[in-house]
Amino acid sequence: MATVLIGEKPTRSGTLTASDTGFNYVVPRTYLVRSDINDDSELNVLLTSGLPIIGLSGLNSFPEAICRSLRPRQNPKQPKLWEVEAEFSTAPLNQRAPSTGGGGGGGGGTPNPDPTSWIPVYKARVEFYDEVLHEDFSVPKKPYVNTAGCKFVEPLVIKRPISVFDFHQYESTSITDKTIVQRSDKVNNMDVTRDGVVYEAYTLKCTVVDFERGYYYGYPCVKIHYIIAYKENKWFNRPLNMGYEYKNSAEQLQSSPKLVTLNSDGTMRNPFGTIDVLEFRPHKPISFDFLR
Repeated sequence: MATVLIGEKPTRSGTLTASDTGFNYVVPRTYLVRSDINDDSELNVLLTSGLPIIGLSGLNSFPEAICRSLRPRQNPKQPKLWEVEAEFSTAPLNQRAPSTGGGGGGGGGTPNPDPTSWIPVYKARVEFYDEVLHEDFSVPKKPYVNTAGCKFVEPLVIKRPISVFDFHQYESTSITDKTIVQRSDKVNNMDVTRDGVVYEAYTLKCTVVDFERGYYYGYPCVKIHYIIAYKENKWFNRPLNMGYEYKNSAEQLQSSPKLVTLNSDGTMRNPFGTIDVLEFRPHKPISFDFLR
């Protein structure tokens, strides 16, 4: 079964629409394909060399427009002739198709048409969270306590930025729903490098927003919506080592009417000195090798 691109219909049109994110220009094109058999398959027609590739630009006159869909339609009177309706749009697809390094699908077959190989293009935003500082940025760092070594009535609270990366990724249908859900609320267990930037272990937290199974561009896939949040000083909890109870010399708990500073063994620090900060890791670390 062989197919060949024989031309393009001369009819030209376009649609300009407005959205919350700007303007979107949609350009339809119709391509003519001839097969050497009467009962060729739609997929084989779509793999015709020279046709646009979904996710890439295919218009020399308007390279900003990306091919969004291809729809083959057989001529009922001449079954060897097909019309392939293509739609180009300037709206973002949020995916990059890497090269296969050889032959393949339509448009010459160099970019891989399989969505499970595509590299997501993320949308980023900056969010903020409140953090209580226990020391400042002096050199050396100065603990945030009064001259008696006690904390102030009002804590030192600052706004810290978090970089949030929002994207969709197509993955193989072999992945189970349980595995997808188990990726949520997890942090990276080792350094992750993306575009030359190294993100240290425990600085990235993954959230799975939703996912759906289906056929995308002719391939069975799972489309997963991820949010990856980057926190520079890591996803740890760091409370002060203080409390209303402490251990005595006999390792027994004693109550205190006021908040006291503790040593590493649970005994009361006397006199009050620099308050130690404890570190806890509330998120389970996993490998982020599932991200492309």
